[in-house]
Amino acid sequence: MVWVYGSLVKPGRFHEWSDVDVALESLPAGMTLEYLQSLLSADVGREVDVCLIDRTRLRPVIEGSGERWIA
Repeated sequence: MVWVYGSLVKPGRFHEWSDVDVALESLPAGMTLEYLQSLLSADVGREVDVCLIDRTRLRPVIEGSGERWIA
Protein backbone atom coordinates (compact mmCIF):
# COMPACT_ATOMS: atom_id res chain seq x y z
CA MET A 1 0.00 0.00 0.00
CA VAL A 2 1.16 3.53 -0.80
CA TRP A 3 0.15 6.88 0.69
CA VAL A 4 0.71 10.22 -1.00
CA TYR A 5 0.70 13.10 1.47
CA GLY A 6 1.90 16.64 2.00
CA SER A 7 1.38 19.54 -0.38
CA LEU A 8 0.38 17.27 -3.27
CA VAL A 9 -2.91 16.39 -1.56
CA LYS A 10 -3.62 19.88 -0.19
CA PRO A 11 -5.50 22.07 -2.68
CA GLY A 12 -3.52 25.17 -3.62
CA ARG A 13 -0.35 24.10 -1.81
CA PHE A 14 1.50 22.15 -4.54
CA HIS A 15 3.69 24.35 -6.76
CA GLU A 16 6.57 24.07 -9.20
CA TRP A 17 9.17 23.66 -6.41
CA SER A 18 7.17 21.19 -4.30
CA ASP A 19 8.42 17.68 -3.75
CA VAL A 20 6.24 14.58 -3.75
CA ASP A 21 5.87 12.83 -0.39
CA VAL A 22 5.22 9.08 -0.46
CA ALA A 23 4.89 6.57 2.37
CA LEU A 24 5.07 2.81 1.78
CA GLU A 25 4.20 -0.24 3.86
CA SER A 26 7.35 -1.95 2.62
CA LEU A 27 10.09 -1.55 0.05
CA PRO A 28 10.12 -3.56 -3.16
CA ALA A 29 12.50 -6.52 -2.94
CA GLY A 30 16.14 -5.57 -3.38
CA MET A 31 15.55 -1.79 -3.05
CA THR A 32 16.77 0.72 -0.53
CA LEU A 33 14.89 3.90 0.31
CA GLU A 34 17.60 5.95 -1.35
CA TYR A 35 17.56 3.94 -4.57
CA LEU A 36 13.76 3.97 -4.85
CA GLN A 37 13.75 7.70 -4.11
CA SER A 38 16.25 8.37 -6.90
CA LEU A 39 14.31 6.22 -9.40
CA LEU A 40 11.01 7.93 -8.60
CA SER A 41 12.56 11.41 -8.67
CA ALA A 42 14.07 10.76 -12.09
CA ASP A 43 10.78 9.37 -13.41
CA VAL A 44 8.59 12.16 -11.99
CA GLY A 45 11.02 14.97 -12.77
CA ARG A 46 11.06 16.42 -9.26
CA GLU A 47 12.26 15.40 -5.83
CA VAL A 48 10.36 12.49 -4.28
CA ASP A 49 10.66 11.80 -0.55
CA VAL A 50 9.95 8.19 0.42
CA CYS A 51 9.43 6.85 3.93
CA LEU A 52 8.18 3.64 5.47
CA ILE A 53 4.84 4.18 7.23
CA ASP A 54 5.75 2.06 10.26
CA ARG A 55 9.05 3.92 10.79
CA THR A 56 7.89 7.53 10.68
CA ARG A 57 6.54 9.74 13.43
CA LEU A 58 4.24 11.24 10.77
CA ARG A 59 2.17 8.05 10.53
CA PRO A 60 -0.96 9.56 12.19
CA VAL A 61 -0.81 12.58 9.88
CA ILE A 62 -0.22 10.47 6.78
CA GLU A 63 -3.03 8.04 7.57
CA GLY A 64 -5.36 10.88 8.53
CA SER A 65 -4.85 13.27 5.65
CA GLY A 66 -2.90 11.42 2.96
CA GLU A 67 -4.41 9.66 -0.02
CA ARG A 68 -4.04 5.89 0.06
CA TRP A 69 -3.30 4.07 -3.18
CA ILE A 70 -3.77 0.34 -3.40
CA ALA A 71 -1.83 -1.36 -6.14
